[in-house]
Amino acid sequence: MKKDRIAGIDILKVIASIFVISIHQLGQTHAVQVNMEGAATFFVMMYRYAVMSSVPLFIMITGYLQCHKTASVKFYKGIIPIFLTYLLSTAITVIIQAALGDEITFESLMVGTFGYTQIGYAWYVEMYVGLYLLIPFINMMLGKTRRQRALFIAVMVLLTVVPSIPTSLSSPEHQIDIFPDYWVNFYPIVYYAIGSYIREYNPKPNKIVIGVLLAAAILFPVIAQFYRADGGEFADYVFNGFFSVSAFLTAVFIFLMLYDVDIKEKHVKAVFANIASCSLELYLLSFILERVIYFYWIYPAFGTSFPGELPIMIAILFICSYFAAVLQKLIAMILKLPFNLIYNNIRTDRRPVRRSVRETGMNNMSQGGFDDIDDDEREAYLRAAFGEKEERARRRADAQSRTYEGNRRRARERSSEDYESDF
Repeated sequence: MKKDRIAGIDILKVIASIFVISIHQLGQTHAVQVNMEGAATFFVMMYRYAVMSSVPLFIMITGYLQCHKTASVKFYKGIIPIFLTYLLSTAITVIIQAALGDEITFESLMVGTFGYTQIGYAWYVEMYVGLYLLIPFINMMLGKTRRQRALFIAVMVLLTVVPSIPTSLSSPEHQIDIFPDYWVNFYPIVYYAIGSYIREYNPKPNKIVIGVLLAAAILFPVIAQFYRADGGEFADYVFNGFFSVSAFLTAVFIFLMLYDVDIKEKHVKAVFANIASCSLELYLLSFILERVIYFYWIYPAFGTSFPGELPIMIAILFICSYFAAVLQKLIAMILKLPFNLIYNNIRTDRRPVRRSVRETGMNNMSQGGFDDIDDDEREAYLRAAFGEKEERARRRADAQSRTYEGNRRRARERSSEDYESDF
């Protein structure tokens, strides 16, 4: 039976998908490579700092959904669908690249695929694989009490986020490092921990207050950017990166605003659920579609710049990437059919064998077939014939004897089985 999806998480996935495409379009359109002056540039910069929360949102979603996972073979099998999705996206990308005239050799294909460079945005998959392997141990490390979790998050924020503040407020020539910035690249752990904390304690802050804080988190880096640039070009050291304090605060406030939102309208809920379920494919395929749309359609037709370029390009690329993601899911379903048939046939073939053993035993008993054997041989035969049934009964009894806390933990894990991926 299909489990209910969490509407708020689906909304966050869709927003994060739009944001991550927006980051790339800001680069393609060179929207921020201008002098920091004028109202139009101010609003573009506001959007730029808002969408920097995309990757943090995805990692927080992972923490929210995986916070009760423990190390097991079943859990680690969950990485297989993610990796297979990546391989299929890579295959589609390579086919399109070859059709566009790129030279693809076996060596370059192997290096690009397993070096996570064939798709320009696949660095996230590489990071996620490592994070996934660590999830059960991060869950243990977070602590058992609210105080322990909060203290862990505070320390990680101090090591990964706080160092961006003095760096952003000082010039590259006179950079000040009040806090050590050696650990800033561990930012996925702090976002995962925050998502886990929200899932565990379900905070309900005032949405109006959160909205005001969100606006401030977006406005402050824009003001700092204009101040540091002083009418000149974009200063890329001002609150830049997913570990910056602006990205951190923006992601946290957006998550708190939306994670518990419920959608009553079934059709709207289904739309968000459908897009959210394709978020990984959408993200990966946007790389090659970006190239096709820009260099083989937009630029030849409109030139390198046209009015309203940024929002139009974001909308076009998002829609095209979504339909490409749906197509990839369809291809994946077709490729899985032979394996599903083989698996089902194996299961079907086993049942008659087991049934025949039991039926043979019953027939022999009814026909007096055991009259000429002693009691030990008869017991051995019955154990072989009916052992499977007894084993199932034993397992059911063992399952019923498990503790309440164990059952509660497994229930929480089952409630998020539809969300094995952060995408």
